[in-house]
Amino acid sequence: MNDNEMMIARRFMEKIDSGEGWVFGEHVNTENEIAYKLFKNDSDKFIGLFFACAYEEKIRIDIAFEYDIDDENINKNLWNLVLYSKEKRPDIADKPIDIWLFNDNRNIIKYLENASGNIDSYGKRYASTEYIVRRENFTEEFIRLRSHAKNIVIKPYEKDKLDGYLVMMDKAMTFSPHDFQGGREHWAKEFEEYSKADDKAFEAFWDSETGDLIGVYWRKHIEIDDLAVSPEYQRKGYGSFILTQAIKKAFENPENEFVRLYCVDWNEKGQAFYKKYGMEINGHSYQIPL
Repeated sequence: MNDNEMMIARRFMEKIDSGEGWVFGEHVNTENEIAYKLFKNDSDKFIGLFFACAYEEKIRIDIAFEYDIDDENINKNLWNLVLYSKEKRPDIADKPIDIWLFNDNRNIIKYLENASGNIDSYGKRYASTEYIVRRENFTEEFIRLRSHAKNIVIKPYEKDKLDGYLVMMDKAMTFSPHDFQGGREHWAKEFEEYSKADDKAFEAFWDSETGDLIGVYWRKHIEIDDLAVSPEYQRKGYGSFILTQAIKKAFENPENEFVRLYCVDWNEKGQAFYKKYGMEINGHSYQIPL
């Protein structure tokens, strides 16, 4: 892939989200690249991309087109490229394969779900919107308007408070089934690591008057992995305060030009919150598992 093609391909990849753009940039033109194809229309204009690579010892496939198309030849070509990718890497073809697509490419998604047998795979699929805040937009005025919550004490991860964190998170995230308490061992290790590693963070927010847990967030590099606010403190400005603190922490690293997070499409409260906060939509992904 030459430099011009890479620039065009990167643009298509980032329609999915910036994370897929990063994967592409790290693996294109390396031994991990499995297959790629740029598609053109009748006017010789580039309209879409197929890219497959070996990522974390699995096959990862990305498909993104400029607009929603319904072209039988292109759909068949894409599915044949999926099969070709599996044939080319038989050493990892038996492991789960993730196909990531630009969510607006609905006709391609429908065709590939039918071809793969994952028809109406709600519960298996994963669709999310990527929200970002760019450093240049994170002004003092922006921060001031989103930091008006009162009586807050910010503390790092505390081992003896783990069960309290997990109970609050299960209550806070009602948009889909969660079982943070059932994953206690996993989260104990995860939060311990986040609290100590460079460019990672876990912070808990407490009510200085009542001693109640207001919320938590944890972050890895430029990505806020998750944020939860106790139901009693929702819709009172505390979520905005916690999100602002998480972004401020990320921007302490001068190399970070933006901060991102992902919100699943069916989390309507979360989608409304991030839009109202002023985050920018930067990508929209859809996953088909094989």
